[in-house]
Amino acid sequence: MKRYILVLALFAGLGLLWSCASDAEMRWKEGRWQLISQSGKTTVYLDSTMVFPELIAAYRLDSVVKTSDYTGHAARRYEIEDELGKGVCYEVEHTRSGLPDLVQRFYFYPGKTCFFTEIELVGDALLACGYMAPVKTTGTPAFLQEQGQFLFVPFDNDCWVKYDVRPLAGEQLSYEVSALFQPRSRRGLIVGSVEHDAWKTGVRSQTDQAGSVNGVECFGGVTSALTRDTLQHGKLKGKTVKSPKVMVGIFDDWRTGMEEYALANARIAPAPEWKQGTPFGWNSWGSIQQHINFDKAIQVSDFFKENLQDQGFSNDSTLYIDLDSFWDNFSDEQLKEFVDHCHRNGQKAGIYWVPFTDWFRDPERKVEGTDTPYREVYLYANGKEQSLDGAWAIDPTHPAVKKRIDYFTERFHRAGFEYIKIDFLTHGAMEADSHADSNVTTGIQAYNQGMKYLLDAFKGKFYITQAISPVFPSHYAHSRRIACDAFAAITDSEYTLNGLSYGWWLCNAYRFNDADHLLMFREGITEGENRARVTSGVITGIYMNGDDLTLAGPKVAKERVKKFFTNAEINRIARIGRSFRPVYGYRPTANGRAENFFVLEQEQVVYVVAFNFAKDRPLEYTLAFSDLNLDPARTYSATELWSGVNEEFTMELKGQVPPADVQVWKIKKL
Repeated sequence: MKRYILVLALFAGLGLLWSCASDAEMRWKEGRWQLISQSGKTTVYLDSTMVFPELIAAYRLDSVVKTSDYTGHAARRYEIEDELGKGVCYEVEHTRSGLPDLVQRFYFYPGKTCFFTEIELVGDALLACGYMAPVKTTGTPAFLQEQGQFLFVPFDNDCWVKYDVRPLAGEQLSYEVSALFQPRSRRGLIVGSVEHDAWKTGVRSQTDQAGSVNGVECFGGVTSALTRDTLQHGKLKGKTVKSPKVMVGIFDDWRTGMEEYALANARIAPAPEWKQGTPFGWNSWGSIQQHINFDKAIQVSDFFKENLQDQGFSNDSTLYIDLDSFWDNFSDEQLKEFVDHCHRNGQKAGIYWVPFTDWFRDPERKVEGTDTPYREVYLYANGKEQSLDGAWAIDPTHPAVKKRIDYFTERFHRAGFEYIKIDFLTHGAMEADSHADSNVTTGIQAYNQGMKYLLDAFKGKFYITQAISPVFPSHYAHSRRIACDAFAAITDSEYTLNGLSYGWWLCNAYRFNDADHLLMFREGITEGENRARVTSGVITGIYMNGDDLTLAGPKVAKERVKKFFTNAEINRIARIGRSFRPVYGYRPTANGRAENFFVLEQEQVVYVVAFNFAKDRPLEYTLAFSDLNLDPARTYSATELWSGVNEEFTMELKGQVPPADVQVWKIKKL
């Protein structure tokens, strides 16, 4: 027989205390949420929907210990106010002789269909923990009993890794966050970390042979080849050790849930402030690459001044001319003159840097700005240098690496640069044998220390975009590449759009997403591919060309840039600065590929984009108004923005996209 022991008492002015025997049942109701906890196991309901039949938390010291292994359980409720707003916290303290105390917290905020949870170990002696799971479940959530989908989010954007939606079958693993959802109804469960200061977080699902989810786990302490690690996750140490805070939510539309998840991250750790519009500009890596020099950079600046700026390719009366790798072909005097020349042309100058890598792989070479040899700053794994993408990783916590940051950022400040692309950042997050700062024991701790130092060194004077980098933390840059190294072909557009299909929501964590440089010219590239590549950029985020526009550059490149980067209606979309949603979110052309259809709703118009990635056949499509949040009973006027064709549509949007091309519809709502 269950025993109910309910002792109501004021607890230090904070709230109410429930003191319970090990087999007692505790019931909490907060808004639409209800939790029933007994013996360290919690059943979670949203209204009448059972979200988790059995939720526990777990950690590992010498072996895995679960909340259900504890014998004493006491809870209290108190009001909170934090970055996420005003709410309440239910705090459960689990105790057992011979184990550290385990504090489990559930945070609720009014009107939300999500809550947040974390665990914290408290001991008398030093603890060392490399695995903590605030969310670990058994049993099948009611709404996931039918075959669903699992959103795979990669840890970073290196090595052409792709997002994916996969059938909920067997074991699946995502990084930092995932959505488990029903495709047709769109209803979904969002589970993911909203703190990224110490842990690499994994989200794992387990499905039985019948296709029902019988386990979901969100845990700090994941490493794998996809986190670029050869070592296990480092252990956090102290008399108290805390897990990442995790968001758990049920949403009628999982796409809305992912956007809410990104906003929660931004509220806890906001990206650098940006009061200007979407950056427009050019980057040298697209075509010129290692051949960039002073004369070529000046010629590109002049091309934009003479051919594009007065034709609508600019924003906030400026654009950015960005030097990528091999800017060291310039002298410091030439860098300063390049910046001044851009200013005379009504432009701002950008540059590129890699803060956590040694591309020379020379252990005896001195770290720039110091007398320290590079061998002292490498991140070693099992006593060996760690190589990724051909470069050796260096320790973000090492004093010499920080002096190197000072050395380069001071050069950038002196020259007058105002935009920077930082690259190969994952190197700084790799787990290592040790770090120079002995208080740092995980790769993400080291990464945060280095990135904070770098951000401070920019002094708020740079627009910062991250290229190859972990998806989180997101508060050290204004934007991040949604996919890296995409060029001109329809396959490049599709690769970019794979990131947009399943990572569009990151524009709520960063200020913008970044679609990489948009090229118009490569041998054999069609004008349809040009339209698709430009469109893939403007519906993603920042808007950067990458063609060779020097005096000796290909004539066709210049003609096409002038043609496709001066469409006023297309450029107006770029100025909105918002990433488009996938219309469906579960219909990629194949596994690891992209969606064909994207949508952005504005106050007076709805933009709908249809891509055809096939080179050998047209794409005929029909999109129901209900999928576009349009009234099926109305007739709407629409304009296709590349051709200028006007149409009227009732109940559905129908069209045909030529091979390797795109259509962009602007539908008037009023």
